[in-house]
Amino acid sequence: MTSLTENSENQLAKIRSKQAVDALLIEAQLTPKPGLVDSLDTGTHSDMNLAIIERSARSLEPAFSQMVNVAHDQIPSQNLREEVARIGREGEKKMFRATNGVNTHTGAIWAIGLLTSASVFFTPYKKKPGDICRLAGKLASYPDERYTSNGETHGDRVKKHFQVSGARGEAMNGFPHVINIGLPTLTTAREKGYSENEAQLHVLIAIMAALDDTCILYRGGKEALQTIQVNASKMMKQKMVNHDEIQRLNVKMIELGVSPGGSADLLAATVFLDIIKNQGG
Repeated sequence: MTSLTENSENQLAKIRSKQAVDALLIEAQLTPKPGLVDSLDTGTHSDMNLAIIERSARSLEPAFSQMVNVAHDQIPSQNLREEVARIGREGEKKMFRATNGVNTHTGAIWAIGLLTSASVFFTPYKKKPGDICRLAGKLASYPDERYTSNGETHGDRVKKHFQVSGARGEAMNGFPHVINIGLPTLTTAREKGYSENEAQLHVLIAIMAALDDTCILYRGGKEALQTIQVNASKMMKQKMVNHDEIQRLNVKMIELGVSPGGSADLLAATVFLDIIKNQGG
């Protein structure tokens, strides 16, 4: 016989994993996005389109659900870090099967996976977004020695060469670009009466202006990153993000062959925490 506790845990896993996938779908469908796949074009990504990304996002729901189950009422630990990593790697395999080998969400599995896990950790208080990010940072600080990729990754090389923190540093530090930029920008945009689409665009551009995005650094180096950050900063000084300027930046990024994948992941993380805050679960 299934206990009430088991039913509650299964329901929580179902709710939270759906919220995680919803956040990924919202990020994917947001239009227009410079350098990224959206409903208008594929940005710099010739190997994918919106349908592939949506299929990829939905394929990750079981992985996020499993993360909730193993992390529920736990505290950050080495064993839990390895278990979440194992589930993440299995989720990655499902992603590649769903996309026929295209890497669509590896960064998002890392960021959203940590936040999904941290959102159900044991605490004697109701967790706010800042608490979730702080706990996710603690979990990320444990080494992933059993399930880490063999050899040096693109991200590792970029971090070493350009002396930037990368996705792991962002997580270990408690997702500062989400807490200090993403969520406040979303709140301010809503207070100004912007539509959800415009508010989320503001979040993306604000993060792009500040983040040392390793996806951009890997393809275009420091010069490309500075070009993108300067353009994004100029847009943020305006009353509302101008779609014509976004399109011009999109063209520029296609010319440079760069895409703000790290910023997109942190937009999804921002949306995810906002969903949890508003919907609960």
